[in-house]
Amino acid sequence: MTDPVETALLITVPAAEPVVGRHRSRLDRAARVGDPAHVTVVFPFVPFAALREADLAALTDVARAVPAFTLHHHTVEDLRVAETAVVRQLPVTQRVEAISLWAGPSLLTEEPGWRQVGSFPLGRARPAGLLDVPVGSDHRSWSHPSDTRGWCAHPTGWTLAPMSDTLGAHLARAIADKDESGMRALLAPEVDFRGLTPGRTWEGSSPDEVVDTVLGHWFKESDRIVGDTVTEGEVVGDTERVSYRFDLENADGSHVAEQQVYYRSTPEGDRIGYLRVLCSGFRPR
Repeated sequence: MTDPVETALLITVPAAEPVVGRHRSRLDRAARVGDPAHVTVVFPFVPFAALREADLAALTDVARAVPAFTLHHHTVEDLRVAETAVVRQLPVTQRVEAISLWAGPSLLTEEPGWRQVGSFPLGRARPAGLLDVPVGSDHRSWSHPSDTRGWCAHPTGWTLAPMSDTLGAHLARAIADKDESGMRALLAPEVDFRGLTPGRTWEGSSPDEVVDTVLGHWFKESDRIVGDTVTEGEVVGDTERVSYRFDLENADGSHVAEQQVYYRSTPEGDRIGYLRVLCSGFRPR
């Protein structure tokens, strides 16, 4: 076996291997030399011969500073030849708890021998700090508009998405992930909630009532969220604003829905105490 030359920092996605493995071996040179299904964090990293204990210690500290998160598959834009076979086995979900260090011969040589030589655990996860990234090919396609508080993704690849730390952004992420515990962690025990959907008003005064309304009635288990865009608006006095647009699929077909959210945090600033939601309803694509 050829000695390692290059290194790469990867987030491996073993849950995707049964879905894309045989297609990657045919279409992806990296797969043929031993790279698993993954998200690329850094490539190339430090040459294998130049790696020092100090580098590994620094990686350990960096990884621990990043909250653990979950990857969800959304769409396959690349690998079109394999799309028909892959889509039958979607979605793919992988809990990410570590960044792994891989090393092997130069990819240009196409020689096998890449293997994992280190692992760096991530820190504790935030209550609703889950990131959605499309599982696909290379990292190249996240961008942001001029207002850097609103981020969007071009679905041509995969990478880690910048994420705002505001309560509104975390709420949008929790709803997109249908993360009930994450939603509850963001809401004050006596939250003042009102909602308006086409033809009906909603209200609640506890996290459980809000979760039941949003995930039990608005976005049900059968409503599959396959894409989302989250944008934060200007602060209105003591009230903040976030909007999110979901692409959805269910038994009735493909839909799009948008919600405008106005909220106020508790005096401590760590939970939402006032919540107002205006919903467009599900509109056909």
